[in-house]
Amino acid sequence: MRLEYTLTLKDYKAALRLHSRQNLGRRNASLFFGKVLPGLGLFFLALEAFLSLKETDYLSHNPPGLLVVPLVFLLSPALQANQVRMQFNQLFPPSARSLSIAIDDERIVCVDSKSSESRFLWNAIAEYAQDEQITMLYLAKQKFLFFPTAAMSPDRRTELNDLVARHLPRGTS
Repeated sequence: MRLEYTLTLKDYKAALRLHSRQNLGRRNASLFFGKVLPGLGLFFLALEAFLSLKETDYLSHNPPGLLVVPLVFLLSPALQANQVRMQFNQLFPPSARSLSIAIDDERIVCVDSKSSESRFLWNAIAEYAQDEQITMLYLAKQKFLFFPTAAMSPDRRTELNDLVARHLPRGTS
């Protein structure tokens, strides 16, 4: 089976989301940095605003520079989104977004714009994850190959699931 696709920022974000859902620690970290930290930032900024309105000399005792930390907490999702965008552009420059992956019973071959090629035997694949947007083959806990699930027809998706079932140990998908 050979798939050719053009990687997009949307695909990259979907891969990061799927990766973050793979175990409890990553889910908790995603929840903390995406929801709890901005909530704390909003709470502390609101508290500071309330106290500065309630007490006339509040700002003279508490420098406004202390608002930087809650502001960073509040803006952390936007900062992270910008970091993801920059990381995507660095890893996949526009000239290297046309990719292909060939998967058969022996190996997995990834080709990047006809300029570089990576080959992996099935014993190098540790885990497999898939949802409606992204399919991921893990080489290690933090290292994975990914491609859009939409690049596969239903028959190819079934073929991939059969290959994974044959080559990966039970409990890894």
